[in-house]
Amino acid sequence: MKSLRTALIAAALLASGSAQAATTFTDGSLSDFTQATLFTNTAGLTIDTTGPALELTITQPGTATAGSTVLAVGLVESLFTYDPATQGKIDAINASVLKDFSANVSDAVVSPGAPFTFNNTFRPLIEQGGQFYSGFFVSPTSLVAPAGSGSTTGAHSIGGTGLTASSFSLFDPATGAFNAAVHPDFSSSGSALTFGLFQVLGSTNPESSTVIADYSNYKVTVFSAVPENASWEMMIGGFGLIGGLMRRRGRLVVS
Repeated sequence: MKSLRTALIAAALLASGSAQAATTFTDGSLSDFTQATLFTNTAGLTIDTTGPALELTITQPGTATAGSTVLAVGLVESLFTYDPATQGKIDAINASVLKDFSANVSDAVVSPGAPFTFNNTFRPLIEQGGQFYSGFFVSPTSLVAPAGSGSTTGAHSIGGTGLTASSFSLFDPATGAFNAAVHPDFSSSGSALTFGLFQVLGSTNPESSTVIADYSNYKVTVFSAVPENASWEMMIGGFGLIGGLMRRRGRLVVS
């Protein structure tokens, strides 16, 4: 019995070795991305997928409440789907995009002649079970638009590595709010995930503005743990050893 128990433990230990499998989703122009969710307060939105980049044009009138979310739009690519139940639980995600951000702001109402600063962000999106979750990366290059004129950041790569489920927050399309306490399910019992991106515009001052976000070179890589070939072979060998011990015990005769 002791030999059988030892063999069971050995087989479990041998099966524990694993390597990472990587599944990568890329789209240079994001031409197949479609709107999946939207919250809009006072803003107008135009989505253009006909060019070399996905272009979002957002017009904010000068009536938004300072500190409010003016618009939040989520877009997904239906083919960018990963199913943990069949492809393995997710260990981590890497996400990046090339973004060119520009804005044109009317002359400031609160501080005439003062420039207006926008954070330049990339929010990778996950849709799972009809719910939407957003990650968050901030480019070190913010956009400073002089009042009464326009400005652009130029194209910058924004992204990060090693994202886990807790890196994504639930989005409420009814209010435009994010809940940082609720996350997607990356385990093997989780449902399929579809990837995309979020664009959010918040108001800090009641000036009218038009912002344009051009997205290209979208890339998401999903890392999942899979048993190494050698581990599978050792595991099978371990179970063979267990079978041999069980057959041997069946032949023992008490005298």
